[in-house]
Amino acid sequence: MGHWRHPFPESTITGTFGERSAYRIKHGLGPHRGVDYAPGVKSLIPAVTNGKVELIQWSSVLGWVMVQSSASRKYFIGYCHLSCGKHGPFCQGPQVSGCTTPFKNLKLGDSIKVGQPVGRVGSTGSASSGPHLHITLGKDLKSVFYGKVYDIQAYINKQIKKHGKVTDAVQTREKETKKVTQKTDKPAEPTEVERCETDFDEPPKGIVAALRMILKWLQKLGVTQK
Repeated sequence: MGHWRHPFPESTITGTFGERSAYRIKHGLGPHRGVDYAPGVKSLIPAVTNGKVELIQWSSVLGWVMVQSSASRKYFIGYCHLSCGKHGPFCQGPQVSGCTTPFKNLKLGDSIKVGQPVGRVGSTGSASSGPHLHITLGKDLKSVFYGKVYDIQAYINKQIKKHGKVTDAVQTREKETKKVTQKTDKPAEPTEVERCETDFDEPPKGIVAALRMILKWLQKLGVTQK
């Protein structure tokens, strides 16, 4: 399928493709090779399209990186600066922290559905100045590190215009949780119960009163004459 989506709202973008920010100039960095989204530390990252996990690697610059292929295998998407499932968003990698993967469940070769959570926003790697997702688009597996890359924001917008928006697993989970919460918080509607009409709502006081009540009830049922 050709469905694509942004990992987060475009309003969370803090770095666009090809830009030369003051930070990059100060640190002698070239034009930005991807797009940066900053929705908040440890935010779940939804896959931007269907595909397969092709690479999980630590980079001293990009931190924990996961690369997925698209369903057609024409493109490779790199998710960078990922939070570590064991050591958190500021994990220092295998040599310092001793971890071999940032994931608890995701592994090489796993199939991915668009919108499926594929990691959490972190700040791993020397190129990260704060928690964010740096995401890249290329036609080679290692294009996340070097070689030709493309403007993934523009490409995703083009695909959305062509195929329409998709609802991701994270959004679905949030909506379902919200519905359950609303149902739980809503007071139960009273059940309507048919009531037998009588002229007495309180128990009778004394034997005589009880006999009169029984007689009146029998008269209503037509058992005795009034």
